Amino acid sequence: MHKSTGACSSTDGLQRFFAYLFASPRDDVCATCEKMRHGVMDAITEEEKLLAVDVLKTHILQAQKKIPVHQV
Repeated sequence: MHKSTGACSSTDGLQRFFAYLFASPRDDVCATCEKMRHGVMDAITEEEKLLAVDVLKTHILQAQKKIPVHQV
């Protein structure tokens, strides 16, 4: 298996991030992630959406530092 580099790797990373961000409720996520995900979906203005995504992203990054995520 090889690692992607360049623009493709950032695109792949974004796709994985948004797939994680908008995972179905059946997936294994903490209650905070689920609450924040709903906040992103419920946001109306672009500013609200950007803020909600930023808060969720920060939460996910902090969680990843505590629990290492294995690359598949």
